[in-house]
Amino acid sequence: MNSELDLSLLDYGAIYIPISNYPRSQNGLAYAAYRSMFYRKNDIWIEDISKIDLDLNRKKIYFHTSVYIPQFSQHNYSVELIQGKSLVQYLMETEVGSYVVISIKDDGSQQIKNDVLDKVRTLGITTLDSSKLRCSYIWLARKTDEISYEVIYQECSSDKLSWEGILDDNHILIKSSGANAGNYSSVMINGVEKSMNSRGMNIVSWKELHKVVSTNFDTFSTIYMQGSLFKATPSNLKRNDTQFSVVSHAAGMFQGVNYTNCREAIEWNYRVKGHRVFEIDFELTSDGEMVARHSWQGYLYDHLEQRPPEGIEEDQPLSLEQFKELKVLNKYTPLAITDIYELMANYPDLYIVTDTKYLEADIVKTQFERIISAVEAYGYELLMRIVPQIYSEDMYSVIETIFPFPNYIYTLYATHSSDDEILQFVKGKPIGVVTTYPDRYTSDFGNELKALGVKVAVHTINDMEQVNKYVRMNVDGFYTDSLSLLDIESEITRFQSEVNASRDMLLLYIEKRFGTVTSSILNMFQQFSKQKLEEFAPKLFLINTLEEFYQLCEEVKFQLNA
Repeated sequence: MNSELDLSLLDYGAIYIPISNYPRSQNGLAYAAYRSMFYRKNDIWIEDISKIDLDLNRKKIYFHTSVYIPQFSQHNYSVELIQGKSLVQYLMETEVGSYVVISIKDDGSQQIKNDVLDKVRTLGITTLDSSKLRCSYIWLARKTDEISYEVIYQECSSDKLSWEGILDDNHILIKSSGANAGNYSSVMINGVEKSMNSRGMNIVSWKELHKVVSTNFDTFSTIYMQGSLFKATPSNLKRNDTQFSVVSHAAGMFQGVNYTNCREAIEWNYRVKGHRVFEIDFELTSDGEMVARHSWQGYLYDHLEQRPPEGIEEDQPLSLEQFKELKVLNKYTPLAITDIYELMANYPDLYIVTDTKYLEADIVKTQFERIISAVEAYGYELLMRIVPQIYSEDMYSVIETIFPFPNYIYTLYATHSSDDEILQFVKGKPIGVVTTYPDRYTSDFGNELKALGVKVAVHTINDMEQVNKYVRMNVDGFYTDSLSLLDIESEITRFQSEVNASRDMLLLYIEKRFGTVTSSILNMFQQFSKQKLEEFAPKLFLINTLEEFYQLCEEVKFQLNA
């Protein structure tokens, strides 16, 4: 991590690529835990560029390494500077009396375009422009006043270049080789290498030898100093956090059958229904493997058109070998946890919600220890896409001792806790979603969860009329066997548009009546559900003075925080 990074510059939910890649020794379980805890604290994902599928990604990406800019551009991302110093700014701020060396490696010309060209020419950089692709270039100068340089040497060539001489009794040797002439940069001061030898302009400056500054501007990609902060925004940016708007229940309906939990069900619902988050049922085999199966009860064999092995009794677990031999619906592929990780590796935007069934601490511990140990061969970064579904407060505590997952879902079908107890438990924890069944859900409960930053999902919904009903009761997501991502997200978007329109109309009325509103009032309105907006509007229209308006707002804030 860049210890000087101002996290307030990054949008919540975005990806951050650190200024340097971590060595392989740090890509293990401990580093995965660090990344998870960083997300939990800051709501920002740490990623390696090599692990991001830029075509599938729908999040903003923040990064420092300018060499990535062409890669983002090729994938239709818009790239903008968030924080950094330009080449001209750097040269203008260099201390008067300093020597400055520029030595190009590979290419440093492509960003020296017309808008930059005029500015650098006033500083004495006169032989380099964007037509000098892959050329070698050396510039040696001394800053004479706040805005001027005395150029000692300057040359641009398709061949390799060098300059050697004495400056203030110090031996200086400068070399530059463009991409076609050796591809390196060197700035030696009294035999000590000072060039960063990176693509673009390698700049070394000093006034006194004990204060030599080395930096790099990758002017093939950008005019900003290496280490600047950039933001890449995908063309298909997902503007609302709807990750858990659709959860494919038990891998989703497949061939008209639910609870298959098989490979083909996941792939079909991913491809045809657009599902990306899959709830998978898990059981332990007799030899300790985690497999995707709803239960070992006898009825499920008939449901999945399977014949149990000879001698297997009711509720008796199979061995892994026996489980893998039983095809689902006579021809489809049953999944062990390792098979699921293989799928996740092949589908970089696929998330797994675990349904592990058991509350007993020893079983929970065994299950999640295997979930952790099985991932090693596929990469610990996959754990960032595992979402444990918990059934009790104690279960959460057990899992946390094994691995600090970025997100949890608290599902309520097995708990006897009251709404108040649930609200108290989830507060301040990495529980992003509470899932409940329709008969238990109320709008008031949903609003209280939302006030804590927790989303609400209901299960299992296979009827769009029900989706419409619960969206209007402020439900954020739905477990489903058969509905598509497009259908559900379209309904959520339609309703949210209605809410936004109502909010905007009220804010416009307030501005016309009372003047510009404060940011705290804007934030208050962002928390309003459609129901709350409809309750607020009649009271607002009875207000005549600014003082009365603020008094009403204080009353509403008190109710929201109560």
